[in-house]
Amino acid sequence: MESTILTDYDMVLSLSESTINLLFSTLLQKNIIHQRWNIIITGDDDDKVKEIKFNEENFQDSLQDAITKNELKYALNFEMASPTISIDPDERLIVRLCIPFQKGTLYRFTLRRKIKEIHINNSQYAFKVKLKKIEKNVETTNWITEESKERFEKICQEIGLPQEIFTIESLFLDLENANYADYDKDLTNIPIEDVELKSIFQNLLGNVFGNLAKTKNPYILGYAVKLPKYENQPKALFQPTACRFSTSYRSKQENNTNAINYLMMTKNRSFPEGQQNLNKSLLEKITINNEIDDGVFAIDYELFGKNLIKPLLDAISEGIKLDDSKPELFYDLKKTDFLIKTSSKKREKFNQIASDLLKDTYLYLEKNLTVSGCLKNDSKTKKNLVLECAVDYYVDIKIEPYGIFHGGRYEKYSAKLSTTGQYKEGPEGKKGIPGFIKISIQPDTQGKMEIKIDEFRIPAIGYERENIPSADYDVVAALNNSAAKKEIDKDAENAMNNVKEILNKLKDNLQQKINSLTVNKLILPLGKIYTFNRIQLNEADLGDNTILFTVGYARME
Repeated sequence: MESTILTDYDMVLSLSESTINLLFSTLLQKNIIHQRWNIIITGDDDDKVKEIKFNEENFQDSLQDAITKNELKYALNFEMASPTISIDPDERLIVRLCIPFQKGTLYRFTLRRKIKEIHINNSQYAFKVKLKKIEKNVETTNWITEESKERFEKICQEIGLPQEIFTIESLFLDLENANYADYDKDLTNIPIEDVELKSIFQNLLGNVFGNLAKTKNPYILGYAVKLPKYENQPKALFQPTACRFSTSYRSKQENNTNAINYLMMTKNRSFPEGQQNLNKSLLEKITINNEIDDGVFAIDYELFGKNLIKPLLDAISEGIKLDDSKPELFYDLKKTDFLIKTSSKKREKFNQIASDLLKDTYLYLEKNLTVSGCLKNDSKTKKNLVLECAVDYYVDIKIEPYGIFHGGRYEKYSAKLSTTGQYKEGPEGKKGIPGFIKISIQPDTQGKMEIKIDEFRIPAIGYERENIPSADYDVVAALNNSAAKKEIDKDAENAMNNVKEILNKLKDNLQQKINSLTVNKLILPLGKIYTFNRIQLNEADLGDNTILFTVGYARME
């Protein structure tokens, strides 16, 4: 697969910086991200660390006890407002995590064994954090419980990565190994100027966020993975089996297009070698409705075409067989257009013309049926894809007498009728009208897709030309015009009835194929976490077709 936009990843989920920060706020309100944090470090007279206590429920009592025993070395207590991320303009595997302190205090013993308090109310501290990758290898993933680890391994063996990996809670920031001393001077304003105190503060903050798995609530920006207890997650047609992260940066003023990207592979394929990022933000490729859309989900067109479009074209190809012909399908999985054609030819003796002047007369009958079109955006709904198919048909009829005069050949009786024939009406009293098939494709609930036949028009054939030799100049014509004309009319009517029968049967077969693809089938992954609002074919980049969905974040327990 060679998608320039997706840089050889099978699928990408891009969530805007502003959306993630809004969801962080909701997580904090629901106490999924804890608001209150504290750490107490005690030691002895030799300045050795005796004990580190995280998130003590009775912080003030524990603090006072350590002070009374002359064991307190350092302590940090704070209430956090909603954390935010900002995309780093230079490093694509890094985000800047900003922790705002509504109120807080840093405690330390001085050399004179007195307590010094530094208040950090209404300030914030921002530092760089690396985005980790998620793979089936359970040993590279942080786990809250052994049970979660076993469950993850089982689900991966059965279907691939579970949906919970893609929640905002599981945004995989490597807080354990972050360099808390590498802070952002533009975003940081804690009132600690002393170098030694600032170093103590950074170490304490690192201890708080670097040891979250030991706390009662380890969820803080996805430090660890925890899976629910239910098993047997459904497998989607496009099921991710590996995921890594990157970022896309455009500008400070346009954080709606700055994004964190979940870069996914399917069918146990390996990540592209040396490729860690997208060339551009996917949020630039589709119009976002800020009221319902939180990001973009993209699928490589070749992957999408192979699994959804090609089966529909195969069903059409199998259904338009003429006589004993074998239909041909011309479809490049990297392109959106296609052509299906089938034809038949027949030559047989024609005995309806009787004359002593003739030796043999032959009837030639050629039929050709084509279905052509492309996948495109629906200009009416502006939220679906449509597979539009033009159905063209022609029948060419010739009656060719062979006799003893005029060099052995007489003028041919012939007629050609087609869906473009406008010379005169055909057997149904109509001039030529191409047939038309329109199939709409749109996202449905919880990862399903709705594919339906919106329009199915049977073509009509009219005469392009007709040649009946003049009886004034041709003795054979004078004897046989009536029989020849009758044969042409009959063959034209039979040809029209034949194509109507074929297409009516095709409609039923096509619906069966659609049912087999969609009924009780999960197409898109992450359907319990994201709503897929609109689908669009990226047409802006010539030769690089990508299927784009706008998505909204649905799960927030």
